[in-house]
Amino acid sequence: PVQMDNLPKITKIASGTYRPYMLSATGDLYNCGLVWWVPGQTSSAILTRLTTPTIMKSNIFKMDANGDFGVLLDNNNKPYSLRTGSNFAAVPAIAEPIQQVQCGNYFEVYLDWRGHVWTVGNNSSGQLGLGESTGYSTSTPVEVPGLENIVSIAAAQNAVIALDADGAIWAWGSNGFGQLGIGGGGNSNV
Repeated sequence: PVQMDNLPKITKIASGTYRPYMLSATGDLYNCGLVWWVPGQTSSAILTRLTTPTIMKSNIFKMDANGDFGVLLDNNNKPYSLRTGSNFAAVPAIAEPIQQVQCGNYFEVYLDWRGHVWTVGNNSSGQLGLGESTGYSTSTPVEVPGLENIVSIAAAQNAVIALDADGAIWAWGSNGFGQLGIGGGGNSNV
């Protein structure tokens, strides 16, 4: 192992396919590796190689990453998304403040302060939890129906689990290896 130089105190880390995400105690998000966008760049679809950690966005207090996706939550509970070929863009259509963000394989999950869950992205295995058939994507977050009083979310490769205030676990998405804990091996789109 080799220590990265010239970084402030880092409080959270996550990893994308070719890049780490490092969040400092002061709310600066650092990246290095292959990134789709760097501050000051005019086009967002140019793959850039950063060989030293670079501040990508400030005033961030939560983040997660998986594959080519990254999600951020700023100090005002406003979510931002980094998708393949784009810079960090504000997430549309969620009126409520967000308390938690998670990233799966080409999909994102948001938990608002009312305890409702929102998903956006690829639905290849029912991981959006919308009760509809798989094989489509959405670019606008949609509220997952039937969930209330959720206090925590976690996204896996193509599945999601949610914990409600009563301690019950809700699961949906890919279940090829039984990872949803619902028996059988079929996917669940809720």
